[in-house]
Amino acid sequence: MLARYTILTVDEDAFTQALAAAGASREARSWTLGLNWYPNPWIKWYVTLERTVFEDGVPPARPAENIAFLRFQLGF
Repeated sequence: MLARYTILTVDEDAFTQALAAAGASREARSWTLGLNWYPNPWIKWYVTLERTVFEDGVPPARPAENIAFLRFQLGF
């Protein structure tokens, strides 16, 4: 099992030097949950869920993003 929480904060210089759009979010917060399952030495399953929320942008706010990954791996 895994869990992660991250925060991305964009420096103000990115906006003043026109490296980012003026209305872009200045912060993104993300959490991730995952599960790994090894039913035998040759098979792996990975399931990962992630949600990212954007903050401090020009209204209307950018909607949150959700993603789910499912991965199967076979070793032979």
